[in-house]
Amino acid sequence: MSKNKTYDLEGDASFKQSWRIAHNFAKQCESMFPDYEYKEIANRFNGAIFYYHERMGSKLSKKDASDFITNDPPVPQYYLDEFKDFLNKNKKSNKQNNSDKPTLSSEDIDAALNEELMENDQENEEPKNSSNSLLELMQEDINSNI
Repeated sequence: MSKNKTYDLEGDASFKQSWRIAHNFAKQCESMFPDYEYKEIANRFNGAIFYYHERMGSKLSKKDASDFITNDPPVPQYYLDEFKDFLNKNKKSNKQNNSDKPTLSSEDIDAALNEELMENDQENEEPKNSSNSLLELMQEDINSNI
């Protein structure tokens, strides 16, 4: 058998191909985004690739993906733009979300935690002299069938 496999390059890129490309781009751009871990950059590039092609109305083809993987070209500007747009939108939404949240004092937080702990303690209390354990119920069932 030949170890050189040939692959059909028609159709959409596979899951593995898109992740491989995202990781290649993350390695290249890691220094551009020092606030993010490598894995976060790879995840965001995977999303940028997906959403760019969704917005364009076409999916990344196996042929294009194969070229990205084999030739290891620099990150195309359109993917970088998509990546940066996502980061800018995410920063704006985080600022809006944080401004909408009410601020709680430490006393309010302590009171809420104590109340929750007390509720959990009450729910978890079991009768201490429970005579019907699972084993006893099974023994009664067996004895009643004899």
